[in-house]
This record gives sequence, C-alpha cells and structure tokens, in this order.
Amino acid sequence: MSTYAPGTVYRTPVIDGTHYTAVQLKDGLVMEVKCAMPIAGGPHKFADLDCWTTERGIDKSTLIVDTSKAYGVVIKADDKETHGFKYAKLVPEIYSGKNWHWWCYNIMAEGAPHLLTNTAVKDAFNALVDLMTEYKEHFNGFLGLHQKANYYDPVNLFNTRYVTEFGGIPIYCHYGSYNNRKPTEFYTKMKEVIKTAYVALYNLIKDDLTPFLQKRHGQMKRLENQSRLKRTINRLEKKKAQLEDSLESYKKVLAGLSKELEESRV
Repeated sequence: MSTYAPGTVYRTPVIDGTHYTAVQLKDGLVMEVKCAMPIAGGPHKFADLDCWTTERGIDKSTLIVDTSKAYGVVIKADDKETHGFKYAKLVPEIYSGKNWHWWCYNIMAEGAPHLLTNTAVKDAFNALVDLMTEYKEHFNGFLGLHQKANYYDPVNLFNTRYVTEFGGIPIYCHYGSYNNRKPTEFYTKMKEVIKTAYVALYNLIKDDLTPFLQKRHGQMKRLENQSRLKRTINRLEKKKAQLEDSLESYKKVLAGLSKELEESRV
C-alpha cells in the first residue's frame, strides 16, 4: 500500500520550465496530471508511486509532497492483506450509505490498524457485512463521505444526529413502493438482526476509533475553515484593490473638475 493517503499531490521541482505532477488515488494507482510531454488520451495512470517515479526518471528524494487535501487510506482492489475482512463495497456509488462497512474498514486501517488483526473484530465485522448484503435493497444511509470533514465525523460510527431503528449505525429503512413493500415482520427482523450485529462490532472498536475520529474531524474542520478564510481574504483583497483603483479614478475626476471650476472663476 502507498505511504500517502488518497488525494496526496506529488510534484517535482521545476526544471527548464517544466515539471511533473501526479495525484494519489484511492485504489493505490497514481494518476499523472501534468508532464513535460503530454500523453494523448488524457491523464496516464501508474500502478503506484514507485512505478511513476521509475518510469519518469524522477528522484523520489526531490519530490514535493502536498497532503493538504488528502484523506482516507489507500486500499487496492486486489490487495491480499485484508486479514479476512469482507470490506468490498456493496454498491458502486462510493459515498452510498450502503457502503458503511467499507468506510469502517478504511477508518480502522487508517486510525487503528491493530484492529485488523483482531479475530473477534473480524468475525463481528463479517457477520454484519453478511446481513447488510442480505438486506441491502431495504435500507439506505446518512453517510456524508463526499466532504472531507464529514468523512471523519464520529456520527458515521455512532449515529446521534438522526432517528434510527438500527442502534447507532447511520442507516434507515427503505420500504419501497406500496406494491413492493414487504410484511411488517420482515422489516422488524431486519432491524433487530442488523442492530444486534452492529452493536457487537461497535463495542469492540469504539474505544479505538472514537478518539481518532474526533481528533481527525476537528483537524479537517480547521483545515476547511482555514481554506475558506484564505479564499475570503483573497476575494476581499481583490475587491479592495478594485475599490482603491476606483477611488483614485474618482479623485482624478474630482481634481479635474475642481481645476476647471477654479479656472472658470478667473
């Protein structure tokens, strides 16, 4: 796996007016977004950071690594070091609440990797995934993984923001249309078994993941606020410069009018 998180930007120093830039992807690939000789067909992807630097003849010691927009952890689709966890996404949409287990696996890998060698955690995790797979057409989720700060929000681990019938897991029933709705007993059983499996897993991981999420969520929030304030300052500085230019123009017009007025009195 890559040492750096998804979203990390790699840049080489500018030499003779050119440089290389690449971005770390979630699946472990490295996508080149700028190079000395652009390749037809769009950005070129490499198997990993080593492949990119080797093929381009880049000295890794000279790389400028920008992690300001990085978050999460790289997990390759063909990674064999999964310790037996069934972390594969249930649906293609990466931010779907149905992929809560995928998010949980990522968080454990990033914030508490020792949990991935815990047999009890693995068994509880896989038991929950089996149930979520079985009932995946009958629930949706509250996850907001599309925003970096929300990715680390502790509410994703234990839901305290929305009403849920599944314990603390941030999902809710999807009953479908009236004609396709299952009997009440079906949904009652689904809620009960998923809640039981979730609570069993949560009790095993909460002490390790909750502090990590609280810390990272705070960090990401501060980074977002910092970026927003920088954008606001830049916008206001541009506006200030424009206003100063306008002010000087008005002063010149006023000076001209004043001079004409004085001359007309002579």
